Amino acid sequence: MKNNIKSIAPFIRTNYTMESTMYDVVIALLPVLTAAIYIYGVKVIYILLISIITSLFTEFLITKSFKLKNQVFDGSSIVTAMLFCFTLPISIPYHVVIYGSVFSIFIGKMIFGGVGNNPFNPALLGRLYIMISYPQYSYNYIDTTVGASIIPQLKYIGSETIFTFFNGKLGFYKDILIGSSKRITSIGEVSILAIILGMIYLKYKGHIKLRTPISILGTLGILYVISGRDIMYLFLGGVIFASVYMATDMVSSPYTHNGLIIYGIVIGLFVYVFRDFTSNPEGITFAILLANILVPTINKHTLSRSFGGEKNMKKIKTIFLIIIVVISSVIIINKTDNMIEKIKIKKENRLKQKFIKEIYGENAKTSDKIEIKGDYSFVPIELENQIVGYITIFESKGYSENMIKFLLALDIEGRIKRLEVLSQNETEGLGSYVASKKWKNLWINRDSSYIFNKKVDAMTGATFTYLNSYKTIIKVLESYDELIGKNSLEMEDVDFLDLEPIDF
Repeated sequence: MKNNIKSIAPFIRTNYTMESTMYDVVIALLPVLTAAIYIYGVKVIYILLISIITSLFTEFLITKSFKLKNQVFDGSSIVTAMLFCFTLPISIPYHVVIYGSVFSIFIGKMIFGGVGNNPFNPALLGRLYIMISYPQYSYNYIDTTVGASIIPQLKYIGSETIFTFFNGKLGFYKDILIGSSKRITSIGEVSILAIILGMIYLKYKGHIKLRTPISILGTLGILYVISGRDIMYLFLGGVIFASVYMATDMVSSPYTHNGLIIYGIVIGLFVYVFRDFTSNPEGITFAILLANILVPTINKHTLSRSFGGEKNMKKIKTIFLIIIVVISSVIIINKTDNMIEKIKIKKENRLKQKFIKEIYGENAKTSDKIEIKGDYSFVPIELENQIVGYITIFESKGYSENMIKFLLALDIEGRIKRLEVLSQNETEGLGSYVASKKWKNLWINRDSSYIFNKKVDAMTGATFTYLNSYKTIIKVLESYDELIGKNSLEMEDVDFLDLEPIDF
């Protein structure tokens, strides 16, 4: 036949190249960059230039050293540098930017064979390196008005307090939408509106599918509603920026339609777990990197059917069932923990009220005013409109690494009227004796000048618990002395060798 086709696949071609795609991502990041410069100033440009120059130089050095194909200016390193830069706080030192940029390119990209071969998002690996190696710099941006991230603030003090800081609910949402210097964030999180503009451009160019961002934010939103969290959690932190620019990375994310949805659900679940069950205030970095590990498995079980073959829906349903079971388990655990915590708080409040009446009289009550000194807060006790003493609740580390919670009642002069143990988990027969009546009675009428008697006040085998409890109690008493202007004696070091056991 004369008209035989003599070409080979691929038969479907596109005008897009690696370079054009990467530079489209750069264009999509320009609204975010503009908003960040407007809010934080010219330092954003310095951080960005350092990151880009370091990334390009690192890739150039590696390609020359190992005689690899030169793809330095294909745009991928510039995109990695920009994304890494946008995960950082504005307070980051320049030398830390250099270290993180080198790590992103060398470990995150080149060590796997260069662009297109990296199983993890390179920018997030750089961010992870900074979080582990320089945590004092990577989280500086959360040290704003009260020294804590807005996410745990929302978790523990409620949305109304946050709204007050931003002059109302409207002021808060205006701030996260447009951006302001009032809410110190990482560089890329400053304006949701800027992120949305970049997302629209990437969607218009056909470089991203919205299945993943919608799945991430939808999963988080559902989990927050079910668990009783405020929906404003969804708009805080880097989750929106990362959902648009990082979770949609073509190399490290799934290539199947159903896989993108599952991938997004998994990321949303991980973010929820990290935010609610760990000390990490954000979680999106760990969430995406962990989900990257699952990408090959997700791709394998979500492939479309071949011609004449049966679609493997059973595996897809199994994956979804597992995800639903995990999500349900997380919610049940969270609800159970919250319920247990509420029961503990109610029990402590009942005990506190009982102790107050026993110590200060039936008509005694706590004042609305709280005095704070150092690490401790003191609540005045009023009787017939006069302050007759103070109570404070504090914790001390026990030998089992669990915290021992104490309630301390003081008279006006700073002498102990009563010491109670609200909770402890020490070894029975050893450290647990801090809750014994005899040991607690040793403290009655003591003040900050009391020096621990190793021959009488401790027992062999429980030295750490007693010593730590003693030091903490004395520290509380010294804080009270400072509060009322009383001079306290400096605590002497206590020798706990050759202890003599006593009978409790």
